[in-house]
Amino acid sequence: MVRMFHALLFGALVLMASPARAESLNIAAASSMRFVLPLVIEHYQSQHPTADIRVVYGSSGRLYGQLSHGAPFHIFMSANMKYAEQLLANNNAVGNVQAYADGRLAFWWQGAQSHVSTADILVAILAQPRGRIAIASPQHAPYGVQSLAWLQQHEQWAVIEPRLVYTESVAQVAHFVRSGAASVGILALALAVTDELASEGQYLLIPPHEYQPLRKGMVITQAGSKHPYAAEFFAYMQTPAVRRILEQGGFASVTGLEAASPNQQQALTQ
Repeated sequence: MVRMFHALLFGALVLMASPARAESLNIAAASSMRFVLPLVIEHYQSQHPTADIRVVYGSSGRLYGQLSHGAPFHIFMSANMKYAEQLLANNNAVGNVQAYADGRLAFWWQGAQSHVSTADILVAILAQPRGRIAIASPQHAPYGVQSLAWLQQHEQWAVIEPRLVYTESVAQVAHFVRSGAASVGILALALAVTDELASEGQYLLIPPHEYQPLRKGMVITQAGSKHPYAAEFFAYMQTPAVRRILEQGGFASVTGLEAASPNQQQALTQ
């Protein structure tokens, strides 16, 4: 009888512990990570087969708003440092904000391959009576902020401004071009280099020195501070293996361990 009691007690404890172990790691990620983050997760899960990771993609501003109202995410991967830092400042996150990559802007359009410059593209659009340029909304998307700032430097900004159409996130820019709502779009290089878009059109990198760096920041949320995999995956995002995946996916690497805090540097080099 005693043995049966102990067996039942052990079974009950296992059942109580299982949900915590099986709880998925929920990540809120900028839409520019839509194609490369699954590769990172696949690589991570090859080493941690029991880890269940789920990702919701969207504009960083929208995700920040959801997290500020208690959305149950464990890690926030923003397209800029600002939203992650605000989440931490408002006590909705813990630890430090970590830079994990630099984003790049690129024009993307459909059509035959040709050798053009960014100036050529703008001239061609302005020559079209109904030519439109799609960019992500600066209200919600860091890529939209820098796209707009870059365009505003142009000497014909007054003519360009009425030609702009705005999307909810940077991932939707290509959809606007595909649908004919815009002739060309400015989006993340990480989206432009995907097989899907490369097979449908072409892209041109906007010189990075012509706009402010799109440094991407991530942070562990309050909910993530209690999750068994959050801190480990957070550290994993800063490893050389992940940096290589991000670089192959169209992102520029931050300066490796120099971007990490002293404690994180020690952990990564052990």
